[in-house]
Amino acid sequence: MKNILNIENKLLKANRLSAFENSDWKSGVRNKAGVYVIWSKRGNKSAQYVGETTSLIERFKDLGSWRNHTFTRKIKNKYNLNTPESIRSKINSLYEISFIEIDFGRKEIEEYLIYKWETHKHPKFNKSSPRYESAQKNA
Repeated sequence: MKNILNIENKLLKANRLSAFENSDWKSGVRNKAGVYVIWSKRGNKSAQYVGETTSLIERFKDLGSWRNHTFTRKIKNKYNLNTPESIRSKINSLYEISFIEIDFGRKEIEEYLIYKWETHKHPKFNKSSPRYESAQKNA
């Protein structure tokens, strides 16, 4: 449990990127596995989405396509946006991203954070994992 709390703390303190701010917004992102959080830039600046991936750079490229990323698709639908440019502009104006590289246990970290933060009114675009919720009730 201590390791999960350390990872959560690292994500909370990690630098945040403004997606699509300029052409090299993801220049510091490597082709490594990791966990990422999309945060609101406004209000309480809470976590809006938690994800995990085998390639952070490839996943961040997917963020620009509503066909490839759940968060982007939900932004498209929520704001009735029709072009990739309008979707990217909306994401840039409302959200920022933090991430950490992590090789093993990404899915478990993602599920833990969704469950924990959703309980405290954070993620808005993730679905809770029934498997994780069941495990917590039986723990």
